[in-house]
Amino acid sequence: MLLHRTTRTPGRFCRYTRRHTSALVVAALLGGIGVRARAQAPDPDAAAAAHVLERARKAQRAFEQFRRFHLPVVYGSYPCDVRIGRYCYWDDNHDLPLPPEPPRVARERDRLLATLADAAARAPADDWIAGQYVHYLIEAKRSPDAIAAARACAGTRSWCAALLGLALHEAGDDARANIAFDSAIAAMPESDRCRWTDLSSWLEGDFAKRYKKLGCTAHDSLNARVWWLAQPLAMRAGRDVRAEFLSRQTLIHILEHATLADGSAWQNDIPMLLLRYDYPTSWAKEDDGTLRIADPSSNPVVGHEPTPSFDVMPSPRALDDPTAAHDDDWSLTARQAITRYAPSYADTLTPLAHQLARFRRGDSMLVVAAYDVGSDTVWTHHALQAGLVLASSPTDADIARDTIDVDTTETLTALVPDRAALMSLEVFAPEARRAARARYGLASLTDSTILSDILLLAPHAPMQSSLDDVLPAALGSATAAAGDTLGIYWECYARATPTNPLTVRLRVVPAKRGWLHGVAHTMHLASTATPIALEWTDVGTPDGAPGRAIRLGLRDLPPGRYTLEISVEGHALPRAATSREITITPRTQQH
Repeated sequence: MLLHRTTRTPGRFCRYTRRHTSALVVAALLGGIGVRARAQAPDPDAAAAAHVLERARKAQRAFEQFRRFHLPVVYGSYPCDVRIGRYCYWDDNHDLPLPPEPPRVARERDRLLATLADAAARAPADDWIAGQYVHYLIEAKRSPDAIAAARACAGTRSWCAALLGLALHEAGDDARANIAFDSAIAAMPESDRCRWTDLSSWLEGDFAKRYKKLGCTAHDSLNARVWWLAQPLAMRAGRDVRAEFLSRQTLIHILEHATLADGSAWQNDIPMLLLRYDYPTSWAKEDDGTLRIADPSSNPVVGHEPTPSFDVMPSPRALDDPTAAHDDDWSLTARQAITRYAPSYADTLTPLAHQLARFRRGDSMLVVAAYDVGSDTVWTHHALQAGLVLASSPTDADIARDTIDVDTTETLTALVPDRAALMSLEVFAPEARRAARARYGLASLTDSTILSDILLLAPHAPMQSSLDDVLPAALGSATAAAGDTLGIYWECYARATPTNPLTVRLRVVPAKRGWLHGVAHTMHLASTATPIALEWTDVGTPDGAPGRAIRLGLRDLPPGRYTLEISVEGHALPRAATSREITITPRTQQH
């Protein structure tokens, strides 16, 4: 669960209210300092609009005061993961939900919405009224009405488009939300566009420093890279992370001149908190043992943002070079994340067990990905969507997709241009709101590449030289049980013949585990598995195919992590090698 609370002095509620000065008052002020101004008759339409606006402001202020007074109470105090100004923010996705909103607060919101609906009909060009109306319709979970209200907005063009983007995003229609936000940004003055698209609050490290030094125009390409890399599911259309960021910007402008739910005065910590962690969807008063009976609304307020949420931002290293990124460049569950996002379509986003291998195909690269989501009934009882996405830039992606009742273990292939790319292998169960993925960079295979990657196969796999023949037996992970037999497939692009044979060596050795394991081994505190070492002569296949396949017994290998390496060399061929890390599990453990 995501929560935050203000650390303000209890009982002090400062409200920012924009006040409008009539033309007559302005004229009087100008006249008082020696500037001649001609008195003008009051504009009845302007006066009526001002009256409608004041009535709407009064209703909004009264609702938030009513809500704050009637908030449910939660007991105890909470840790602080991040402090932003007056606010303490913490998250672990495991806090108990806040008590439900009292029915009388919902009824009071309905009365506010009736007032705002009347105000929007009487003053459709008023930006403040339009923003509040859309905001409270969304809060009341009336997304279709919020979209309709945004479409009826007749105020500033960019603002009405931004409200539509917010309403569409909250309804889960991110493709259309981004179109609306594109219209909003295009209609903004340059200074506003720069502020709305400034991503510096989501960035850290050297990448953030370089970003801040660049001008607004230079930010566009970097923003596109952030949206690309932060997208929870690359196979899902819509760029929902971008829509989320711009929705938060829209909310900031809605709230800036309104009475806030927690009673705080508007300061710079509020937009920073909202941009990084979103706006709460429920509220409560905190009782730390000193609940103020005379004025319950003066107690600190706890807000609960959308949950579960994830740390979707990549590391600065991945932002610098996406095609060289590692899977751990996305932390997903970090508590002290610089920003968090709760996708509307997924309650879980977990690592995906898989294996991946690359093979040369002329001037292209064939990528094979096999995955295994295991025997969890959440996966096995729902239709799954799976996708293999390879992209070298935000606008250049190749997708291999299977969306019809795919199995819990499946193999996807993609024939793509032979170039470095960011790979994202994804499985999604929409009905279960569950997703899993593996994401990292892939290097290209050049014309000088001698060996493909290693593809691990089930023991029953046919020992054929054709990749198509062995694909159905590809394992869904680089894991095998102790004592099993493992099928191994690879391709050698150096032609071997009886007159020009190649020497092939296969080794399985414990994976490197860092300096601490080396010290333990030296002091005889760590055991060493007996490695596997094989050598044979390769004289080629009758049809000249590059594929090779063998079965390998794992009888003598205790559980642990190992490196499987295959190397070849010949009379005119320098040594070339390919390797894969594998994990050997205890025999009784399912794999």
